[in-house]
Order: sequence, then structure tokens, then C-alpha cells
Amino acid sequence: MEAGAFGLSTGLEYDPGIYSSNDEILQLAKVVTPFGGRYISHIRSEDRYFWKAIDEVITIGKEAKIPVQVSHIKLAMHNIWGKLIACWLYLMRQEKMGSILLLIFIRMPFGIQRSKFYFRIETLMMKKKQNLF
Repeated sequence: MEAGAFGLSTGLEYDPGIYSSNDEILQLAKVVTPFGGRYISHIRSEDRYFWKAIDEVITIGKEAKIPVQVSHIKLAMHNIWGKLIACWLYLMRQEKMGSILLLIFIRMPFGIQRSKFYFRIETLMMKKKQNLF
């Protein structure tokens, strides 16, 4: 951190990050707290355990008292397709309740992501920035 790092970054869906325990990540995240760092994560799952993975990063941010950034949110399993708005609303509620200090998510840059659905989520994000919610 003293050399200019922004915080802790993990790739929990990939080796070797997939083998990290929640407690291990939390202890590392707490190291960046005094420096005003953030926790940046490629979440552990984009499919079967998607919601559990979202809760994991929220919990780490809350317990370490640092902002959270999800590198991208991708609903990769057909039974959770169409749930991005629900996810966004869930994350906004967590932020409002103080469970997370700041949440940023970066969407996948694929052409399919430029559907009407994603224009809608961008509209929701803009309204939130303008305090229209």
C-alpha cells in the first residue's frame, strides 16, 4: 500500500484464489483498511453459487470496513439469466443499509451485453447518481 497499491485484488474463480478461505481474504483485506484501500474481486462464482459469491464480497467489505469493487458481474447459468436487475437492487439495498461502503461493478464488454437490458441497468445507475431513487 505504501508503494501505491489501491488495495487487495482477488481472482476467486481461478487457481489459486479458488482455494482461499473467507477468513484468509478477510484478514488480508483488513491490512488495507488503515490506508483507505479497497477490495477488488473477481467473484468466486458466476453460476451455481452466484448469490453466495456476491454475499462473500459484501461480507468482506463490511467486516474489513473498506469499499468493494466487483470486477464484473456475469450471470453465467441459464436459471439466473435475467436476474441482473434483482442483483443490482440487492446491492443498492446493501449499500443503503451500510453493509457496504461503496460498490462498483464492471460489466462484461461483450457485444451481447449492449442489449436493451444493459441500457436499462445503465439508466438505473445514472438515476442513482442523480439521487432520483
